[in-house]
Amino acid sequence: MRFWKFMRFGSILKPVSQLRIRSLGYNPESYFITRSRLFVYERFAKAIVSQAEPTPNDTKYDIAVFETADWATDEEIEKSLPDSHYFSPTAVCAILATLIENDWRSLVTESRIAEHPELLYTRDWVIHLLRSDDESNYRNYFVAAARREDQNRWGVATRVYCPVA
Repeated sequence: MRFWKFMRFGSILKPVSQLRIRSLGYNPESYFITRSRLFVYERFAKAIVSQAEPTPNDTKYDIAVFETADWATDEEIEKSLPDSHYFSPTAVCAILATLIENDWRSLVTESRIAEHPELLYTRDWVIHLLRSDDESNYRNYFVAAARREDQNRWGVATRVYCPVA
């Protein structure tokens, strides 16, 4: 299925691309705790990492990538996504670790984590990834989780990831 076919009329989201991410085979417990320049907020560690299983190398995830066209709440974003837009904690960890490593190595030209948050949804949580380049040109990554019912508000051009069935 083409990823734009499940877009709902009047969507706050605009399609950007479709990616196939190949997991680099990380153990979430060790990766999100020991990787340098990665700052993991406690809520993400407790809610997501603790529930995630290690993924074998080369596990594939087909993902639709969208951008917000305007400021939007989680509810507005989720209304524009199909019912099956949730990732498992294992998929979240594998995808984020791969995005971070590919961005770090500059292997994926799609990635532009520095400019805006990258969002993934689980059944209970909104996961967001941010990158900040400091004055020494070091890349710092920040991963956090917010409850879906908190209804965060996200800016224009926030990237939203959705599994493609």
